[in-house]
Amino acid sequence: MSSHDDGSSIVPSQLDSLYQHLRDLEPVRKHAIGQMLAAIAQRTQLEARLQQLKTLDSSNVNTNEHPPEKPALQLTELKSKVDLWSFRKQELDDRQSALRLEINILARPTLRHLELQDMADEILFRIFGYVNTWSPCDHLGIESEHATHLSSIKSLRLTCWRFCNASSHLLIPVVQVDMRQASLERLANISSHPTISKGVRVIRVILQHYNKFFAEDLQAFIGYQTATLDRDNASCAARTAHYSQLYGVPEDELLDAIAKVDKIVSIWATLNSADQADEHVMIYKSVLDRAYQEYAFLFQQQEKLRADGTFVQSIAAAFRRMPTVQSLELCDTHLERGRLRWTHIELANDPEALRCSIVQPMHWAMTTFQNLELPLGDVLVQMPGAILEAGGMFTTLEIQVPGLQYCSILPSTASNLQSATASIQRLKSFNFRSREFMHPDVESMIEPTQLQDLEVFTCALHTNSLENISLEFHYSWRFHYLPRLPTFSLGPLISIRSWQNLKTFKCVGMPLHLTELESFVDNLTVGIDEVKFHSLYLLTGSWAAALDIMRKSVAKRTSLEDPYGAECASMEREKSMAIFDYRAAGSQYSPADQYIMRLTDCNPIRDGNDEEVEN
Repeated sequence: MSSHDDGSSIVPSQLDSLYQHLRDLEPVRKHAIGQMLAAIAQRTQLEARLQQLKTLDSSNVNTNEHPPEKPALQLTELKSKVDLWSFRKQELDDRQSALRLEINILARPTLRHLELQDMADEILFRIFGYVNTWSPCDHLGIESEHATHLSSIKSLRLTCWRFCNASSHLLIPVVQVDMRQASLERLANISSHPTISKGVRVIRVILQHYNKFFAEDLQAFIGYQTATLDRDNASCAARTAHYSQLYGVPEDELLDAIAKVDKIVSIWATLNSADQADEHVMIYKSVLDRAYQEYAFLFQQQEKLRADGTFVQSIAAAFRRMPTVQSLELCDTHLERGRLRWTHIELANDPEALRCSIVQPMHWAMTTFQNLELPLGDVLVQMPGAILEAGGMFTTLEIQVPGLQYCSILPSTASNLQSATASIQRLKSFNFRSREFMHPDVESMIEPTQLQDLEVFTCALHTNSLENISLEFHYSWRFHYLPRLPTFSLGPLISIRSWQNLKTFKCVGMPLHLTELESFVDNLTVGIDEVKFHSLYLLTGSWAAALDIMRKSVAKRTSLEDPYGAECASMEREKSMAIFDYRAAGSQYSPADQYIMRLTDCNPIRDGNDEEVEN
């Protein structure tokens, strides 16, 4: 037998002996620990008894009586016993550590060298999870950080099949789908993929639409696209420095592109009288013709998908195939589409880019701005019920439209309401965000007569299971060029009920009365973590009294920032910020929040004014 063979046979026998010694040591160690704990318990009881005797002795009139000496002697013996067994335990721990070290030294050369791929799939999932930076946002938007690290996930998938399978679920956390056949096919492919589908958490439904008026009238289509391109070109010309930095090009190059786009606008505006043999006229006439044909085709496709229910049913089927999806987001505009996908340089120099930029669906506010037929909301109303009927479920519902008034035009039949209500009984988060469309010719504020038509909106708020609510309304009173002030209250949306499971509540831009604010605060239940108010408009009452009411909140934290109306209507901006803005106050909390959170007894409005202003 060779020396190598002798050594290889000796090591296992030595390891067996060491492991056996380690096993034999364990019950001895446990016995020592048990004896030590028993001695500690006896010592504690005896100390309590001696303390009781001292207490009785101090109340005894005869001060010559002393506690008996026997318990004190027993206490000394128990302390020695605890020290003895503690020392014994430490000896055994040291011996155990020495054995393990010896085992490690002997066993290490015989162990196989482990690599990353030797790890279990569960561990790889956790490791690769740190690459993914996406997390659910408190508003509808583009996950820019996730997009930044998307290349890392793609690189992991290209490393090997093992890494591909362990990281593919991180690839697409959000699926956006719109009313095009190609978009539905992409959703079907993702939801049917055995790995990628497991990582989808959100389905975002884009309700932009191709308009019938432009799809059936070539001249109207040309007129609209000409006016839109001219407006965008004028905006770029007015802010050349900004767009030059945005596009990363010199201003001279941008000015040249603006001149070329201006020429395109002129060609389109005079298309009927232009020289049809001119090369530029032919090129840009062809751009319009091909764009119109595609727009009309996409409109017909959209109407078919909507009429036969394919669009709604395809999304419902995707929810059924992907039980990991937690959130349904309904949005009137494609946040990643539009003319910003193409720079002004591309529009000026690439006819194909120009064609693609004008074959774009319209968002709801632009439809109103063009005085066209209002967008059809039947898809938005039918979606939740169809998902439930298909066997799917979601716990978060997010809606983003130009304003609350668009919820009032949704077709709220009894059947739709019943279906929508049933589908959201397990809803945990409801977020509504009014997307600002700042144009002086578009009224974005809801009228009082429309409040009664908000059944589709309010049925989501009346869900008992809600834990998180975020309501962000469009508020034009903060903008000087749109100074329309509210004349009615949205307070009834939040003041007429309570939510037993509510954890967080956020409200932005709501006009309400002081009594409605008080009702809301009174209805809050113990256990809520945070209540945030931002840019509220107080129609009646005073903000000094409102702070007193908020101070009664049972939430762990209640905050108020940038309020309007009442005293704030005549308050200088600097003073308002000093009271309600923690940044201006130079503290972690603003003076108003400090008062609300009971960190101070000073009401910054009442105690800072000689006379409280009442409206």
